[in-house]
Amino acid sequence: MRIAISFFERLCGCIGQKNFEPIYFPECSSVHTVGICQRISLVWIDKHSRVLKVERNISPFRAYTNKEAFGVIEYPQSHHSFPCIGATIDIRSMKELKSMPADESGQAMVELALILPVILLLVFGFLTLATGITSQQRLQYVANAAASTGGMTNDDKKISGIVEDFYPAGSVQVTIENRSAQDDAIMGSLDRRYNDIISVELQYDFPLFVTFFDLASLPLRAVASSRVLCQENLNP
Repeated sequence: MRIAISFFERLCGCIGQKNFEPIYFPECSSVHTVGICQRISLVWIDKHSRVLKVERNISPFRAYTNKEAFGVIEYPQSHHSFPCIGATIDIRSMKELKSMPADESGQAMVELALILPVILLLVFGFLTLATGITSQQRLQYVANAAASTGGMTNDDKKISGIVEDFYPAGSVQVTIENRSAQDDAIMGSLDRRYNDIISVELQYDFPLFVTFFDLASLPLRAVASSRVLCQENLNP
């Protein structure tokens, strides 16, 4: 059994380790499982090395506290034999505990203070990523609807109207490109006729929850194309 005495040992614990020997944290009544690679088990003991509580299959990214405990032992997932409540555990190298500072009982709070900003950054990062993906899908849906409307009506105003039904006016940049069905040459909206190709490009600045490196928004882009099925050109 390994005894975590130094600041670094108590801070890292079994973080990033899949197979490790049991780790004893003396003068510790709170632990976290941020950064561990597997489920672990906790055995809480008192000053006389008697088992107070056994908690198995602890999930990552959790915090656990036992105010009555003097210390805790972390066991890997592969460990299947645990002492019974009330049993005494033989903690070796107890002489090493005498070299510990007296204020090590606040170690868990120090660890939490160091790791909490990273946790919050990850949470906001995941929220931003999920919202950004949803916004990109919505923008693509609007682009598809606008291109389809343009193909059926051959009217640029109705294309812009579809976009304004989903976004406030001016928040999305709309670009309409027209190509001839015969030679693929770019043409104006007034020259667009049956079977020509109309492409709609939408650009939207997605606001970020947290500013990263002076980047307050993320540019999103969606493009959709359709053939003109309308015989008439309704553009003025």
